[in-house]
Amino acid sequence: MGNEHSHDGKKTKQSAHDGAKGDHVDPRAKTAFNVLSAGTNTVTEAHVKKQFTEDLADSLWKYFSADSPSASGLTFEQLSSKLIPLFGTSTDIYVKICQPIHHFIKVCLESAGGQAYENDVTFINLLIKDITKHGDAWTSIVEWKNVRCPRFCHALQGVVLNKLLNYDMPNIDLSSDVLSPLQMLYLQSSLPTSYFPKDKASGEIVRWTPLYTSAMQGVSVNRFETNVFDYKGHTVSIFSTRDKRTVVIASDTTLRNSTAPYGGSDTVYYEISPALMRIEAMNSIYSNFKIRSASLGFSFKDLLKIDKELSEVTAIEVWGCAAGNSLQEQRKLREWQNNQAERNKKVPLPGNWDDNPDKSLLEMAGFQFSNERANMEMEARRREEANKS
Repeated sequence: MGNEHSHDGKKTKQSAHDGAKGDHVDPRAKTAFNVLSAGTNTVTEAHVKKQFTEDLADSLWKYFSADSPSASGLTFEQLSSKLIPLFGTSTDIYVKICQPIHHFIKVCLESAGGQAYENDVTFINLLIKDITKHGDAWTSIVEWKNVRCPRFCHALQGVVLNKLLNYDMPNIDLSSDVLSPLQMLYLQSSLPTSYFPKDKASGEIVRWTPLYTSAMQGVSVNRFETNVFDYKGHTVSIFSTRDKRTVVIASDTTLRNSTAPYGGSDTVYYEISPALMRIEAMNSIYSNFKIRSASLGFSFKDLLKIDKELSEVTAIEVWGCAAGNSLQEQRKLREWQNNQAERNKKVPLPGNWDDNPDKSLLEMAGFQFSNERANMEMEARRREEANKS
């Protein structure tokens, strides 16, 4: 499991210097122009398409050529003022460039290395509804990004900086046995920064450690306690339930058996399905599976209540977010990654793709959905039925 690496840190070949006032040419703009133009005097649409995927290239070219349409290409003088905003600490410009909203979501997901799955159609509609709560103008979407998901465009900017300035790519991993890549992108983009600590030696954001996944270990109270409780650091716990809910509890306090609610200021509850909800609340987590003198079970306020046997839970996945780099944690991460492709998301997501009327609309907007997850789920059901017989 991974997370996003910010762009204010490590670069490889091109050092970043802010452009001075006056006639001084920002060296980043010159470097980027030379990359795009392949050493020629102009940048054409074909040049841009050679560097980027089709969707991103189309958006960038429209942005580059909006004020200076030219079939013969754009000169450095025409292009330099458009390049500089792409390199800033703000990613607002990318929201403006990658419109309309379906296109924006698609480009951000693909830049992070993800793709939409069939069952994502419901979540996409929920996400768009949340994004456009205050309007669908790009300025309203910027406001949503900055307030709700400040890292939603980081991978997109990372691709541009990597291609044009040879910066290191962000360290992103959207793998999950329960959430789709798009749902994981939303989650990672909206969590507080305390869930992404940096390694003291390298300064890079560390990868999350897989603590427990029912895809490998089954749904078990004992395994949940043994692998998760008393972990020294923030945790992200993902649950799927029999009533078709998918929820996430991000805890900035060590999960443990306790007779009183706990959780600091960065404790967050998410409902991913069938609704989309995000709530921050201190002293909101209650977990107790051992102390008989108090109530047993796991809960988050009145929003989530799980009994002491986890009987209503169909899948669990828990990630540790501490900055530890022990050999044991590294081995656990490698073991999880090695098995990820083989398991290949066998936990079903809610919703019936074939019956959803929004499929064609989303495909018209440019989404290409993979049926890989559905095929794996069908195969898992066949094996389960064969074992029963």
